[in-house]
Amino acid sequence: MKLHAVIALSLLAWGCDDGDETSPDAQPAREDVQIFQPGQDAGGGGTGGGGGEGRLHHLMSYVKTVSPRGGGASRTDLFVYDFEDEEEFDLTSELEGEIDCTSRVCRVKADLTWIGWLAPQGGGGYALLVAPIDLARRRVDIDAKRSVSEDVLDFQFTPDNIVYKRGTAAGAEAALEVISEPIGGFNAAGCASGAVPAEQCQQIIGAINASGDFRVSRDNNLVILIQATLSKMDLSFFNTSTGTAQKFVQFGEDEGTGSQFNGQLPMSLSPDSSYMAVFTRDEFLWKINVVEARPGAPAPVVMDLFETSSHPDGDCQRDMPFNFNEVLFNPFFGSSSDHFYFLAHGDCSRQDNPNFNRDDYDVFKVSKDLSSPPVNISNNLRASHWSNHQMIEFTVSSDGNQLAFISARPNNNLSQSIWIMNTSDGSYNCDRQGNPQPSLDSITRCEFIFDDTQNQDTQFRSPQFHEVMVSK
Repeated sequence: MKLHAVIALSLLAWGCDDGDETSPDAQPAREDVQIFQPGQDAGGGGTGGGGGEGRLHHLMSYVKTVSPRGGGASRTDLFVYDFEDEEEFDLTSELEGEIDCTSRVCRVKADLTWIGWLAPQGGGGYALLVAPIDLARRRVDIDAKRSVSEDVLDFQFTPDNIVYKRGTAAGAEAALEVISEPIGGFNAAGCASGAVPAEQCQQIIGAINASGDFRVSRDNNLVILIQATLSKMDLSFFNTSTGTAQKFVQFGEDEGTGSQFNGQLPMSLSPDSSYMAVFTRDEFLWKINVVEARPGAPAPVVMDLFETSSHPDGDCQRDMPFNFNEVLFNPFFGSSSDHFYFLAHGDCSRQDNPNFNRDDYDVFKVSKDLSSPPVNISNNLRASHWSNHQMIEFTVSSDGNQLAFISARPNNNLSQSIWIMNTSDGSYNCDRQGNPQPSLDSITRCEFIFDDTQNQDTQFRSPQFHEVMVSK
């Protein structure tokens, strides 16, 4: 029997202020753009904007790689699309060789004020670098880039900090450090003497083995530390404001058998920090576990989903909507914290039909109390046809109204597009394409972000919705 022990935890959530993270530049700023911070009045403040009333602009960032056919070097850049201005712009095209989104990973902060990337370092491994984004001028201020650390395996942004995993992942017992520090740097001398508050300094959050990992909250500076073995998984919160950590839930049991725990399992903390959604492969069965993050919380609420592909009795045993065998990526939360979303994948259709050539993918919406079955919001076709989308990555707008996902172009598996759906009725956003391809049902499917350039293949990754306040 698996133990789901919840240890009381008191969470402290706080507001954030990134300050003025841009630097002066000779180019004229776009005076109609200012960064929108939580709690900020729409009438003024921010960076690069004037006073008066404003309106919220919705943006989407993504990484785009273009590969010439017949040879030649690929090119990878960070793009942003503005839904209000109906305009796409490239933040890194003039910085070839400066920002590396190819070798391992690059990511942007949720408010589009910083970009971070991992670049190969001499002797092996990767160095973590960050640079501020000047959204008013639609560029990265590369002259203000900062080298954070070497030997970094992964990183994430919180509102104020950058959190990263450092070390050499060699063997199951390899010791890796998880570290948090202010994105723009810190006063080393002041931190060493105690003259600077701890939250403004580098903090060692903890050590994990190669099976462990970490997660962050996108709306405050809490960090989730994950310690994992095959038989159990311990989750702890680290509060960068107080410098304290506390274990709050354990999955599995010491020296147990039959589980498949590791720190890369899909899991996320809700924006209001009230609960976590944790997907586990417990006894060869995918499960959703909702863990309340509060003192005296009850045991997690659990919902069985479907068998894993390694189930001793076989997978794909369940009827729709649970005819899958894998959960992909971390769940995604809307701003209200009432629901979260996950991407299910499987080869169940191909198992039933040897002539079928496409896997199954769908995005589901789940209420935080698991009081009702997950709702399929993508309703992907099951057919050997391009309109059966092979969903590579997805994201959902903060209001939950738009689902964006990456999939192959119509009749062209060598290139990808970003597609946007309305989550309420399943319709596709066709604002940027007037000649949609025919599909197998009554739904008109249109690519939203795509590239028609001849003799090249295009791939996308890391789609992310953002919001900024635009002054009049």
